[in-house]
This record gives sequence, structure tokens and C-alpha cells, in this order.
Amino acid sequence: MTFTIQIQPGSPFGADKDERLSDARLLASEVGQLEGVEKAEYSETVQKAHGLENPIVVTAVITGSFLIVTTLIDNLFRLLREKRKKGKYEAFSLQIHNHYYHLADDTEAPVKAEIEKLIEDADKRTVTLETKVKSPLMEMYLEPFKAAAGEGAALELKMRLLAGKIPALQKYAHQRKLGAIETDLLRQFDAPFDRR
Repeated sequence: MTFTIQIQPGSPFGADKDERLSDARLLASEVGQLEGVEKAEYSETVQKAHGLENPIVVTAVITGSFLIVTTLIDNLFRLLREKRKKGKYEAFSLQIHNHYYHLADDTEAPVKAEIEKLIEDADKRTVTLETKVKSPLMEMYLEPFKAAAGEGAALELKMRLLAGKIPALQKYAHQRKLGAIETDLLRQFDAPFDRR
């Protein structure tokens, strides 16, 4: 399973912008060292939130099995608890997909339980999908179908890019359906050879 988690402090990272960026860089580095984190980075958002102009957010891409992800959540909560105990951070806002959580000392247990349930539900959906694909007929036809669909999508993209460069074919570049592009393409490229 793969998902992203955004971490935003409930109080500023430090006093001024440089200090907030420095603290965010450190938090991103610490989060990035946790097992299951594929990548962690920090950025300044361009929206107003909690009365702060352009708050700084740490984003982590998390990948792993159910066990790795649940262990990672335990370690992440431990790290954020330590940050709160040091007194610089009173709370954190967490976002996983479209789920928002307020993480403070008094909300840690219920937030952790909700996130673990979210992960468990996602894992069940993944396992269910994997077990449905185990039929011999599905296995026999699924891979060739995937390959053909991928080749078809690549061909369509190439045709659209080509159509965008030729004025007579530009009408096809952004249409929902390609229609008669093949005939018009042949006509466009066949014409120079017929004149010889």
C-alpha cells in the first residue's frame, strides 16, 4: 500500500521563517529515516491556515505492507510526541488523503485508532482485490490485456502529440474521441509520396 501523509504544526516551526524552515527540514529528515517512508520533504504552502501566512508542511510518501505501515505510524506518533514534549509544538495537523486529524496530547489515542482503522480498511480492500484475480482464466487473459491496453494508450498519446504538431490535424489533439484520425493521418503523410 502507498499513501502520503502531511504534517503541519499547530504552532509555528520556530519564531521566524528561516527558523521554521530549518525546523521543518529537520522534521522531514527525521520522518524520512523511519522504515516505510519512501520520501519525505518539506514545503511552504501558499494558503492561509490557522491564522498563519504560508504555513510549512512536511509531506511523506509511505510505502509498505500492513505491518510496515502500522509500525511506521507507531514510530511517527512517538516522534511527534517527543516534539510536543519539548514544548515547541503544541499540536500537529495530519492529513492522509482527504482525512484530517488534530493530533495533540489529549487526542493521540483516538487519532491513532482512526488512522489504524483507515490503514486496515485499505489493506482489506487490497487483499480482496488480489484474491479476486487468482482465477486461472483471469491470469491467462489479464497480462496480455494489460500489455495491449498499455500499447494502445501509448499509440493514442503518440497520435495526439503528432496531431498537435500538424495544423490540419490539430482538431484531433484534444478531442475526447480520436474518430477518423488514422484516415486523416494516412492522407496527410501519403500525399507527399503520391506527387512523385
